[in-house]
Amino acid sequence: MTIGGIIHLKVANDTFLGLPKLRDIILTNNNLVSIPTGLLKSTHNIQALFLADNKITKLSSNVFAGLHNLRHLRVDGNDLVTLLRGTFESNVNLILLSLNNNRLSSIENGTFATLYNLEKLSLYGNKLVSLPSGLFHSQENLQDLWLNDNKITSLSNETFSMLHSLLYLNLRRNELDELPSGLFRTLSKLTWLILSINNVKTLPDDIFEGLHNLENLVMFDNQLTLDIQASLTYISTLTVLEVNKNELRFFRNETFQLTPHIQLLSLGSNKIRELPSDVFAPLVLLKKLRLHNNLLANLPNANRWTCEINLPNITV
Repeated sequence: MTIGGIIHLKVANDTFLGLPKLRDIILTNNNLVSIPTGLLKSTHNIQALFLADNKITKLSSNVFAGLHNLRHLRVDGNDLVTLLRGTFESNVNLILLSLNNNRLSSIENGTFATLYNLEKLSLYGNKLVSLPSGLFHSQENLQDLWLNDNKITSLSNETFSMLHSLLYLNLRRNELDELPSGLFRTLSKLTWLILSINNVKTLPDDIFEGLHNLENLVMFDNQLTLDIQASLTYISTLTVLEVNKNELRFFRNETFQLTPHIQLLSLGSNKIRELPSDVFAPLVLLKKLRLHNNLLANLPNANRWTCEINLPNITV
């Protein structure tokens, strides 16, 4: 059932009564301010419920009670300020939960405690400042986690400790100024890590320890100043490294020695004055190199880059 684009919509408690075969309910893009507590009481078989782009300010703790078959729930684009513990207690088979673009400033520990089967969780575009260390401890099957475009200032090294199946983690555009040692240690399946547009100044040497399958590391627009060689030691599978728009000044010949699979390397908009003669020598698979907006006066061994590395795309 789809009801969309209606200027004003009031939903009575018995709206869906007598519809035993109902599987999907789509109420997106309306002016709903609340969901009556008994509205979904007779819809135990629904698998998808879309409430996005309304004006919902609050969800009662039992609004989704009894929806054991629900697999996709979207409440994004509303005006939620808080989530009551127990709101999703019955939704044990949920695999997608979208709460992005609300006004959530905090989420209580235990809010997602029964969502063992969750695979995708979207919380971006809220006002989250911190995350309880045990918030995601039940999400061992989670694959994608969007936390970008919030106001998160710090993370505990226990925040992601139980996310053993995580493939994609987005922390873009927050207010992080440091990353604790061990933060990503248990994320052995992670392939995408996005940390761009934060205030990170330094990286612990072991910050990427345990990321055995990481392929894409995006850290542009931070405040990194020091050589990142030590932190790269743990991510030999890397194919994309974006650290442009930082404060990086120098590199060593050994910086990329243990990351030979990099194909795209973005170092633009830093403060690099010179490069060691063999800094890119290990990067035999490199296809795109971006060095624009730095302070380089010359490029050492330029012939070696094009001949030995066979680099077709250099941006200086």
